[in-house]
Amino acid sequence: MNVYEKILFPIICALTRDDPEKAHNLAIRACKITQHIPFLVRLIAWRYGANKNPSPVTVAGIKFPNRIGLAAGFDKNGETLRVMQALGFGFVEVGTVVPHPQSGNPKPRMFRFPKHYALINRMGFNSAGVLVVAANLRKHHRAITIPIGINIGKMRDTPLNMAFSDYAMALGSLREYDDYPYADYLVVNVSSPNTPGLRKLQYPGYLENLMRILVQVERIVTADCASIPYLPRAIFVKISPDLSEEEVNDTIGAAVSGGASGFVVANTTTCRPRINSNDTIIGEQGGFSGPAMFPRTLQLIKQVRSLTNLPIIGAGGIQDADTAQQAFDAGADLLQILTGFVYRGPRLITELRDVQPSEDTLFC
Repeated sequence: MNVYEKILFPIICALTRDDPEKAHNLAIRACKITQHIPFLVRLIAWRYGANKNPSPVTVAGIKFPNRIGLAAGFDKNGETLRVMQALGFGFVEVGTVVPHPQSGNPKPRMFRFPKHYALINRMGFNSAGVLVVAANLRKHHRAITIPIGINIGKMRDTPLNMAFSDYAMALGSLREYDDYPYADYLVVNVSSPNTPGLRKLQYPGYLENLMRILVQVERIVTADCASIPYLPRAIFVKISPDLSEEEVNDTIGAAVSGGASGFVVANTTTCRPRINSNDTIIGEQGGFSGPAMFPRTLQLIKQVRSLTNLPIIGAGGIQDADTAQQAFDAGADLLQILTGFVYRGPRLITELRDVQPSEDTLFC
């Protein structure tokens, strides 16, 4: 029996019924406490077989112990990396990180749909800022052996025509300390529905120029770190599931032209699935995530794969081995989970790590 799913999570829901964000904060605090007890970290790693990864893979020049990662949004400030590694994740994406501390949107801003294993959030890039995130990553880096990604965004009040400065500042500030690169890859978040106007950055006129700037900044910053010859980090673009087919074509084309290393497919959706629910909360504004959006995720992975051979990280509605297999077979090279992890707990990681792409669908 999955004790987390059947017993622990229902108790957490009951205790945080009025504000699901409290459950998230409780989880972060529990992880931070656990990280100070090495025996517990080792016990978790043994329990979930974190060191048993029979099928490591190299994607975008990065070695991953397995293909299952934690999506951005859970650990926004890089505070739980040791525990996430012990649970068996093959990589963790931190963020979204913005240049300066930002509180995000007013509360309440997170809503649960337990019947449908779904969430709505309108967090709004709440972040401690790059300096705090850099300090957290520096604190843990010697104990972390899995790849770390950093998802970067712009400040809420930064005009679109100046957005490149926020992304460039985050990229540069999260690059180097004592010859240690803070992250193995970066994700440019231009697709969150919770920062006004942000999704306009997916338009070709913005996106290609933004990517050209960031690729160049990464090369310059890397060249300045001369004591150890690190290569420039891979820079992925995270796209919205709410783009039309034509818009997807244009967005992917612009990102590729700008030098993108790959894509995260996809962010949360502003669409509301056709599910039978009496919950009035379904009308809450924000990004929806959960199994009901998986058909769109699958469709989008197939379309992006038809447009490029660059790596694809599939995310959105992956809840079990079957959906993971479908995402791999559609063309994803790696997968990320978050909402499924919230509802099903660590057992989901173990289940998904055994799923592998079919030989005839492998790209990376």
